Amino acid sequence: MKNTSPSPFYFWSLQGLLGATALGLLTTVSTQAQAADPLKIGVIAEAQAIAGASIPQAAQMAADEINAKGGVDGRKIEIVTYDNHSSSADSVRAFQRAVNEDKVNIVIASYISEVVLALEPWASRLKTPFTSAGSTSPTTTRTSSSPGCSSCSRS
Repeated sequence: MKNTSPSPFYFWSLQGLLGATALGLLTTVSTQAQAADPLKIGVIAEAQAIAGASIPQAAQMAADEINAKGGVDGRKIEIVTYDNHSSSADSVRAFQRAVNEDKVNIVIASYISEVVLALEPWASRLKTPFTSAGSTSPTTTRTSSSPGCSSCSRS
């Protein structure tokens, strides 16, 4: 039986990503938000794939550890997960639901480059920061205009 738990390196990488994302988010979140409101982070991943299933697990582990230490500026992190079935179309629907219905503050997207490319215009339209758990397409790193896309550095 294969071990589906995230590796320690992956966990600490995602914890750093979550912490940095949450801290950066505090500078962009509306001042109307109450200190008691959680920072909601949407995680869109492939539940059927071992690598995809580890993304929300690692995000939740990192959020639990950050929350145990008092959260970020006194605000707890809440992880909201979505299964994209390894589909760009399902990813877009999940992104729209996350932002419009579940009111997440930021989205961590799939590691699949095709999915990230499909989400970039939606992140821009809905003015929602997002990052990828590992997309490597040179197109995303070259042309992203999505706000706060930390995995998409412009050259």
